[in-house]
Amino acid sequence: MQTFCTIVSADYIPFAKVLFQSIKKFDNNIAIQVLVIEETNENSEENFILHKKDFLTNSPLANQLEIKYAYTSKNHFRCALKPVFISHLLEHGFDKVIYVDPDIFFVNNFSFLFTELDTSSILLSPHWGE
Repeated sequence: MQTFCTIVSADYIPFAKVLFQSIKKFDNNIAIQVLVIEETNENSEENFILHKKDFLTNSPLANQLEIKYAYTSKNHFRCALKPVFISHLLEHGFDKVIYVDPDIFFVNNFSFLFTELDTSSILLSPHWGE
């Protein structure tokens, strides 16, 4: 089973929804797992799965990251949780997980990325700053 995932603060949930709409244009059946690092009243929708911040509470590493970053820098906390969230998804039923920042928008079919994961364990893309 394959999925996309992202991690957001509560105010970035709309960005994750736009990302999801761009994904649905090319595959209406694929889901996105969204870890929200703050309290929110938002709920999951079909294939847009919200995980509340306590989703990773059984992870000692996630707990340590929360102590270190959650109350000083939401962005550092969100970034530090990426490998923890991806690992959790891989350990709980997904065989292919692609992490995408919430400010990404797909304009072409992405299926080749999942195909590449048939022969590679990890895919990396450059991150160009301004």
